[in-house]
Amino acid sequence: MKMMKRPKKMALKLAGIMMLLMLCMGMGNTAHAQTSIVPPMLKAGGSTSGAKSYQFEIKGKEILTVPVTVSKAGKVCLEASGNTEKVAIIFSTNAAPATQKDWLGISTTATGGKIGAYAGKKGTFYMHAFMPEGEEGSKTALKIKAYEIPVSVGNAGTLSKGKWVSTSGISDDLNEGGGPAFFKIKAPSSGCVKLEIKKTGKNEEYIEAAFTNSKKKKLADEIEQKGITAYYGVKKGTYYVKVDTDAAYKIRYTFETAADKKNTTKKKAVSLKQKKTVKGLFVINEKKSRWYKVKLKKTQTLKLTLNASTDKYGFWYQITDSKGKKIVSNQELPRGKKQFKKKLKAGTYYLEIAPTGATGSYSVKWN
Repeated sequence: MKMMKRPKKMALKLAGIMMLLMLCMGMGNTAHAQTSIVPPMLKAGGSTSGAKSYQFEIKGKEILTVPVTVSKAGKVCLEASGNTEKVAIIFSTNAAPATQKDWLGISTTATGGKIGAYAGKKGTFYMHAFMPEGEEGSKTALKIKAYEIPVSVGNAGTLSKGKWVSTSGISDDLNEGGGPAFFKIKAPSSGCVKLEIKKTGKNEEYIEAAFTNSKKKKLADEIEQKGITAYYGVKKGTYYVKVDTDAAYKIRYTFETAADKKNTTKKKAVSLKQKKTVKGLFVINEKKSRWYKVKLKKTQTLKLTLNASTDKYGFWYQITDSKGKKIVSNQELPRGKKQFKKKLKAGTYYLEIAPTGATGSYSVKWN
């Protein structure tokens, strides 16, 4: 697996917004005065379409504080739109907006904006809205609606083979109580796990996924913006998929049995039979090649079909004769199908397939 670092843009973006909000609120001075609205209460509904919208008015330098009722632990979204250039929004556990340690989500909005924050339990939370210092008008209208989204944080249950699970993530960049989800996978034997994660919303955030052992120690990782398809060669046992994202997504895995054979040297090469397909496996972190041999009784065209379930970088293969002379060398075997076709003299030929840092399964057929 190719190791990639977590994008820094999210951390920088959040740091910038937090600094902006602290400046806007005049931390340490009395630039803004707090006005609490009770009632009405924002009630987090079950969906975007079903959530009720509320109209509020912000006057001058006031901070509008509105209680938000949350029915259960999960991800709470606040969608806001105003008729001013900017409106700053804070979602907090505290009725006092300046208590930064209690902030769960922050945002600034003009024509529209959204906060996604993790509420660790049901109860009352607080939305604080205000116009940044220097941009206050006499008053501005603000339209807000709140709703809840199913979210997976921590141990997220066991995935069933072939079945999609739809959920949403909430990262812990603001220490807001969110964090990655861990989905359990059980491999009944050695074989290849195909993992698929697809985004179901319009969120532009990346999806970070790690494949771990039973103790949640990382074995391989992936990071993509559009979605993830990955293959992992595994032995029988329990594994976890760690998913860290702010996006809505669905996840599933499929499993194909494949024996982890020990044909790791030329002397242990497995004989290929015409019209028969053999399967092979490279478990995660495997370094040794796998060897096969073909015996031609006469001069003829050797046709091989190789098919790999691995990452986009893939495996590597070469074919040599009985004396070690290379017929083809350093051939890439990426995800998908590849054909070898060449007229050869009678004799024994060897096929070597190497993992080159990749993992997954493959098949070879002598046509």
